[in-house]
Formats: sequence, C-alpha cells, structure tokens
Amino acid sequence: NLPLIPEALLSYRVEIYAQAFVEGGVTQFRGKSINLSHGFSGYGFGLTTLVLPYNIARLEFALNELGKSEIIFDLGISF
Repeated sequence: NLPLIPEALLSYRVEIYAQAFVEGGVTQFRGKSINLSHGFSGYGFGLTTLVLPYNIARLEFALNELGKSEIIFDLGISF
C-alpha cells in the first residue's frame, strides 16, 4: 500500500532570511606574484526565501568599490 505522493512532499515550511555581506579578493596569474594593492571588494544585502522541501529563491543587491551596482536573482542552492 504505497502512497502516490511521498509524505515528505505533502507539507512545507516557509522561511525568509535577510543578510548583509562584505567580500574581497585578488587574482593571481601563473608566474606572477599576488599584488594586494589591486584587489577587488564589494558589499551588499539580500533576501532569501526558503520553501522546503521545494526550492530557494535569493535576491541580492551589491555594490563594488567603484559604486557600480548589481542585482542578483537566483533559484536553487549555490553549494
């Protein structure tokens, strides 16, 4: 007597998270040393909506050190 739809898929929960982030990094090319004075940095904030067990939606707004903005919309888990 197997159910057509698994019990785990008959219920769900919804969560909303707000986050702020700061990030930075440098690039090293083969045969070259790392130059920390030519790094990149940015910051921003975002909202993540989690509807388990189905999917995750993420919306972020970010700025780099030059003030250039970027909006990121993503579905799924990055890693």
